[in-house]
Amino acid sequence: MLGEDWGRIGSQMADGFHRQWPALDVRAGALPFRMAADGGPEILLIRRRGRDVWSIPKGRFMIFRSASDSARIEAKEEAGVHGRVGCEALGSYLHVKGAGTSGRRSEAVEVIVFPLEVDEIAVSWREMEQRERQWVRLDDAAELISSSHLRNIIADFARAQTNTVKLEADPI
Repeated sequence: MLGEDWGRIGSQMADGFHRQWPALDVRAGALPFRMAADGGPEILLIRRRGRDVWSIPKGRFMIFRSASDSARIEAKEEAGVHGRVGCEALGSYLHVKGAGTSGRRSEAVEVIVFPLEVDEIAVSWREMEQRERQWVRLDDAAELISSSHLRNIIADFARAQTNTVKLEADPI
């Protein structure tokens, strides 16, 4: 059945992204970002209420939606943000679902991350009773995130943002 197998896709996706762990189920994740008042980039992290682990919005691929569109929808549902999502993945990381949850079996999944430039922040959103959100500077995110793969994606994103800002400031 399509709905049951939708989380398993081949090692290469339609957009050319090569998966690192093709044997695992896959999820779509969004890296929501904005420019702070001082001009520096910030990202939005979320966590389940009462938990210590901060991460990014992520969830199953949605039937008849692209990976990037699935990530955009997850950001809206889990973090209450909307914006323009990039079609090119920033990378992927390994996430263990259910880790530390009593009575639930742990399951490793690959999360493919897409950038999402936030232009709207909802005061209330679908999962606001279950989740907290926090804007953090890119260089402060590493202290809150436990996944080394996700920290690497954010570090690469931070370098790209810094280079973009420098390029835009340099005269031609």
